[in-house]
Amino acid sequence: MRKKQLWLLFSCRLVSMIFSSGVMPLLPLYAAHLGAGPSVTGYYLAFCFFGVALGSLTAGWLSDKFQRRKLFLILVPVVMIPPVWLMGQVTQLWQLVVLNAIVWFVGGVGLALTNILAGLFAGKQERGKVFGILGLTSGLGALLGGSTTGPLLDRWGYATLFAVLALIFIPRLVAALFLEDKRVAPSASHSMTTGHRAALGRDYYFLFFASLLSSLVNFMAIFVRSLAMYEQGYSATAISSTVAVAGLLSLPIALLIGSLSDRLGRKVLLILFNLGTAAGIWLLIVSTTLWHFWLAVSLSFVASTVITSLGSALVTDLVAPERLGRGMARFNVTQWVGGVLGFGLTGYAVQTLGMGVTTSLGAGLALMGALLLLPLREPDRDNRPAPSLSGDEFARPHGPR
Repeated sequence: MRKKQLWLLFSCRLVSMIFSSGVMPLLPLYAAHLGAGPSVTGYYLAFCFFGVALGSLTAGWLSDKFQRRKLFLILVPVVMIPPVWLMGQVTQLWQLVVLNAIVWFVGGVGLALTNILAGLFAGKQERGKVFGILGLTSGLGALLGGSTTGPLLDRWGYATLFAVLALIFIPRLVAALFLEDKRVAPSASHSMTTGHRAALGRDYYFLFFASLLSSLVNFMAIFVRSLAMYEQGYSATAISSTVAVAGLLSLPIALLIGSLSDRLGRKVLLILFNLGTAAGIWLLIVSTTLWHFWLAVSLSFVASTVITSLGSALVTDLVAPERLGRGMARFNVTQWVGGVLGFGLTGYAVQTLGMGVTTSLGAGLALMGALLLLPLREPDRDNRPAPSLSGDEFARPHGPR
């Protein structure tokens, strides 16, 4: 992959990560400010993440159908700016829910298309490194977003916070204008293996469900963290600082693990970081001081970041290039369906079972995710077929086939 393309994709993802990482710890507070209880807040966040999941699936269809990924990536920030600004002007919960769902849907489209383009342009021996570099955006976004949104909210309120966040999508628009696109035609062997590739394969689905459980537990941890710190009287600045610290710690790990997986394989590393997800949510049971929350959130965040980047690289290994749009989009959906289930179930579980039982159940689910990866067989990345290109390798966007 050309360095220019990689860093343009990096810039697009970074803006999304700054926004989502900065806003996520504060959304439960915003909902509570508008009068929502824990269960209603959970349902609200679940509905928003349903929008992200739908956006990710839509991105896969748009990618394979129209082959105009650059155009849609340009449209993402244009569409997002108005509803992000309006989120700071709401006076009722239903208004926040609707605007948030729109923003999360469009954001899901953008993130999935970014991963799809990265998969199409990354060389066979650099996929772990490429997705590891893109995975840095999660940590850097958490560091930048988590260290600024809380102080902005404490000092100037929600209206100023979302006005500033709307402005950060302008650099994303500029980066998208300079991206290169690629049109992918079916490979010569496609007709002989259509059934296998249409099904995506057994190993793909082991990875899919393991990622789903990991994501579910990560969002359970996010929800429990915000509620626990809010109940203990922590400020918005303190709550968002947990994200900043986690993001800082994840930066060197995400870069190192991506390159390491190109040499050693991805399966063992994915299993280890699933165990890290279990440890992170379990620590929330005993967290009482700020540094406890920093440690617990860092474990969950770093594990989630690595699982997402390594999982995306492994999807690129497992799925044929002409099916990558659909395969990557479905894999991305696991992150957001995890949000739907995690937020929707955690609010109810905390209200009925308590935080201790809820976090223990989360740790058990993370362990199940690690077990699902045991039968997965990694492919030989040297023998994976290259994409068959129609026209120039770095073609301008085309219309529908």
